[in-house]
Amino acid sequence: MEPYWLSILGVLILCLLSVALAVYSGSSKGFAGALSGPVIPADDANLLYRIDRVHMNSVEALAPFVVPAVLAMMVGVGSATLATIVWVHVAIRLLHLGFTYAAAMPPRVAVSERSSTSLERSSRLSSSL
Repeated sequence: MEPYWLSILGVLILCLLSVALAVYSGSSKGFAGALSGPVIPADDANLLYRIDRVHMNSVEALAPFVVPAVLAMMVGVGSATLATIVWVHVAIRLLHLGFTYAAAMPPRVAVSERSSTSLERSSRLSSSL
């Protein structure tokens, strides 16, 4: 099993990613006052729904990938080939995570627009005094 250490590390990272997403999903729901479980309305604009779906997708995709990877190690697939496949999958999972969260995040206001808006508010407040 020593030649497969990169593959094993990649599989462990996938497992840890799933656990980290579970913690993040649960804490996000807790801070929002939502109950645990799939009680969030299915709305792609809702960040809690996106966080929950990314976690659930990670859990659903874990076993169908890990079992064949372990079987490939047992059968004797080339360690470099398997490591490449595992790490490409890890990269795809991380990209999926990033894109899913980025799509649900509200657009940020530019610093110059925000500072000009606060300057206008402060000038209105000072003129009303």
